[in-house]
Amino acid sequence: RDTVPDAGRQSYRIGFTGGGYENITAQTGYVNILPKPVTVTGITAQDKPYDGGMDAVLTVSKASINGVVEGDSLTVDSATGAFGDKNVGTGKNVNISEIILGGADAANYTVGSLSQNETYASIKPKPVSVSGITARDKEYDGDTTAELDCSKAAFTGKVDGDDLTVDSATGAFEDKNAGDDKPVSISEIILGGEDARNYQLTSDSASTVAAITAKTLTHIDVSGVTVTKQYDGTTAAGTASGNVTFTG
Repeated sequence: RDTVPDAGRQSYRIGFTGGGYENITAQTGYVNILPKPVTVTGITAQDKPYDGGMDAVLTVSKASINGVVEGDSLTVDSATGAFGDKNVGTGKNVNISEIILGGADAANYTVGSLSQNETYASIKPKPVSVSGITARDKEYDGDTTAELDCSKAAFTGKVDGDDLTVDSATGAFEDKNAGDDKPVSISEIILGGEDARNYQLTSDSASTVAAITAKTLTHIDVSGVTVTKQYDGTTAAGTASGNVTFTG
């Protein structure tokens, strides 16, 4: 052949000239040219926000290829990356597979066994907001503490199928006094559920309303009260002294 053959099954032809031989027929044969193994390194993975999946986006534009014949055009066209698990973490292992070569001479090469098969990247917490936390009405008790109900909390930004709840939160009325639809501040919201570590609240506070009802007194004891007055010809009460006892 007059040109350098590509990898694959190639034909060749053998013939003789000179030497006094006659009636010699040229013969055609075949040879397999195997692709040359090359070593690929320098593939990196991009950090990503949590999305519930293990797929990793790889950057192959700066990959190095060792073993390329001088003058050949060979690049890394693509590769597949996957984190070891879906969860948030820093410097997580990323497996690299299915490295595909590109360039005009890609057919003459194969990815060698010593090529890069892993890299590292981070999965960052996904922002999430919460709504639907309510406060329970209560009877006046002299303080501003509010009991919250987190069982119907809803999330904006949660990945479908994830286990995410509100584990706890702190509630407080604006003041201790009885009243309807009183503002209740919600703070210190803490996430719960199996996937809580993969999320970060955009705010750990909220607000709602609830009522404080007046406290009912069940008994007033005035047996300890003494009323005294000097006769003055009127029905006006005199001066009271002693203790009044309230129950309830």
